[in-house]
Amino acid sequence: MDLRDNNLTGFIPNWIGNVSSLSVLLLRANNFDGELPVQLCLLEQLSILDVSQNHLSGPLPPCLGNLTLKESSQKTLADLGYGFPSWSIEKAYYETMGPPLVDSMYNLEKDFWVNYTEEVIEFTTKNMYYGYKGKVLGYMYGIDLSNNNFVGAIPPEFGNLSKILSLNLSHNNLTGSILATFSNLKQIESLDLSYNNLNDVIPPQLTEITTLEVFSVAHNNLSGRTPERKYQFGTSVIQSKH
Repeated sequence: MDLRDNNLTGFIPNWIGNVSSLSVLLLRANNFDGELPVQLCLLEQLSILDVSQNHLSGPLPPCLGNLTLKESSQKTLADLGYGFPSWSIEKAYYETMGPPLVDSMYNLEKDFWVNYTEEVIEFTTKNMYYGYKGKVLGYMYGIDLSNNNFVGAIPPEFGNLSKILSLNLSHNNLTGSILATFSNLKQIESLDLSYNNLNDVIPPQLTEITTLEVFSVAHNNLSGRTPERKYQFGTSVIQSKH
């Protein structure tokens, strides 16, 4: 579902949790306000969530940390209600309509499927805007909650997002400390916590992350020394102005 860059207002509806097959939800750059509905946590197939650049407020729902971020499964045309269910029906079509007409139907079906699988999903990660499609899209897991008015501490449950590749919580009003359990995000490549009101130190456990390429905690209220530059943490893009 792609509703980016519109002038939609009001709350994100609770019924969104009933769309159980939803794998991508893009609500970026609208005028949604209110709190993020906990019903989003019911989307078991969700792999990409982008609600950035809105006016959302309140605490971050802890249950978002329990999203399994399953691999996006590409449905067949039969799953979508297209195609021929069996050889017997296909044979009947050939006998009644003739090969030319049936072949043209197959070509139409093929064109539809090509267009369906080539749809590009755009998502911001590593401070850049990327387009994902086809099989690559199936392996992208990301959450972007940036540029809103979220408050409170980062829920400890966010340390459970073990499959996530990109997490952006920047430009909010988050407080408290950076989760040491972010070290459990063994596949994360981009972690942006900049422009918040986070305090305390950068947990040294984050040096255990071997996949991190971009890590930003700029413009917070952090103190102490930055962690030792070792492993991948030593070569990632670390922004820590505070």
